[in-house]
Amino acid sequence: MDAKLSKDGRITSVDVSKAFGLGRQKVSGVFTKYRNDYPQNMRHDVHEKCYVRGDDFEAVLLINVSPEEYLNAVSVVFCEQQN
Repeated sequence: MDAKLSKDGRITSVDVSKAFGLGRQKVSGVFTKYRNDYPQNMRHDVHEKCYVRGDDFEAVLLINVSPEEYLNAVSVVFCEQQN
Protein backbone atom coordinates (compact mmCIF):
# COMPACT_ATOMS: atom_id res chain seq x y z
CA MET A 1 0.00 0.00 0.00
CA ASP A 2 2.73 2.43 0.98
CA ALA A 3 4.61 1.85 -2.27
CA LYS A 4 1.59 2.46 -4.49
CA LEU A 5 0.41 5.47 -2.48
CA SER A 6 3.93 6.93 -2.44
CA LYS A 7 4.49 6.46 -6.15
CA ASP A 8 1.05 7.09 -7.64
CA GLY A 9 -0.85 8.88 -4.89
CA ARG A 10 -3.73 6.42 -5.22
CA ILE A 11 -4.59 2.74 -4.95
CA THR A 12 -7.57 0.61 -5.95
CA SER A 13 -8.79 -2.82 -4.98
CA VAL A 14 -7.96 -3.94 -8.53
CA ASP A 15 -4.31 -2.87 -7.98
CA VAL A 16 -4.02 -5.03 -4.87
CA SER A 17 -5.96 -7.92 -6.36
CA LYS A 18 -3.80 -8.04 -9.50
CA ALA A 19 -0.51 -7.59 -7.65
CA PHE A 20 -1.13 -10.26 -5.02
CA GLY A 21 -3.83 -12.49 -6.48
CA LEU A 22 -6.29 -11.73 -3.69
CA GLY A 23 -10.07 -11.94 -3.92
CA ARG A 24 -12.36 -8.97 -3.40
CA GLN A 25 -13.24 -9.85 0.21
CA LYS A 26 -9.59 -10.30 1.22
CA VAL A 27 -8.62 -7.01 -0.43
CA SER A 28 -11.40 -5.26 1.47
CA GLY A 29 -9.98 -6.66 4.71
CA VAL A 30 -6.48 -5.46 3.79
CA PHE A 31 -7.78 -1.93 3.16
CA THR A 32 -9.73 -1.95 6.44
CA LYS A 33 -6.70 -3.07 8.46
CA TYR A 34 -4.41 -0.52 6.82
CA ARG A 35 -6.92 2.30 7.39
CA ASN A 36 -7.36 1.28 11.03
CA ASP A 37 -3.60 1.04 11.63
CA TYR A 38 -2.64 4.18 9.66
CA PRO A 39 -5.74 6.39 9.34
CA GLN A 40 -3.73 9.45 8.26
CA ASN A 41 -2.20 7.66 5.28
CA MET A 42 -5.18 7.33 2.94
CA ARG A 43 -8.76 8.37 2.45
CA HIS A 44 -11.49 7.12 0.14
CA ASP A 45 -12.24 9.33 -2.87
CA VAL A 46 -15.85 8.61 -3.80
CA HIS A 47 -15.62 10.37 -7.17
CA GLU A 48 -12.43 8.59 -8.27
CA LYS A 49 -13.55 5.28 -6.73
CA CYS A 50 -10.17 4.69 -5.12
CA TYR A 51 -8.13 5.45 -2.04
CA VAL A 52 -5.85 8.47 -2.26
CA ARG A 53 -2.79 9.44 -0.26
CA GLY A 54 -3.69 11.35 2.89
CA ASP A 55 -2.37 14.84 3.60
CA ASP A 56 -0.30 13.48 6.51
CA PHE A 57 0.91 10.38 4.64
CA GLU A 58 4.03 8.69 5.95
CA ALA A 59 5.34 5.47 4.40
CA VAL A 60 5.53 3.22 7.45
CA LEU A 61 5.82 -0.16 5.73
CA LEU A 62 8.72 0.60 3.37
CA ILE A 63 12.05 0.12 5.12
CA ASN A 64 15.31 0.57 3.17
CA VAL A 65 13.58 0.23 -0.20
CA SER A 66 12.06 2.80 -2.54
CA PRO A 67 8.45 2.52 -3.71
CA GLU A 68 9.67 1.85 -7.25
CA GLU A 69 11.99 -0.99 -6.13
CA TYR A 70 9.17 -2.64 -4.19
CA LEU A 71 6.65 -2.37 -7.03
CA ASN A 72 9.22 -3.71 -9.50
CA ALA A 73 9.88 -6.69 -7.23
CA VAL A 74 6.15 -7.41 -6.99
CA SER A 75 5.86 -7.26 -10.78
CA VAL A 76 8.73 -9.75 -11.18
CA VAL A 77 7.20 -12.19 -8.69
CA PHE A 78 3.76 -11.99 -10.30
CA CYS A 79 5.07 -11.70 -13.89
CA GLU A 80 3.47 -8.32 -14.55
CA GLN A 81 4.98 -5.24 -16.09
CA GLN A 82 4.61 -2.17 -13.86
CA ASN A 83 4.23 1.28 -15.45
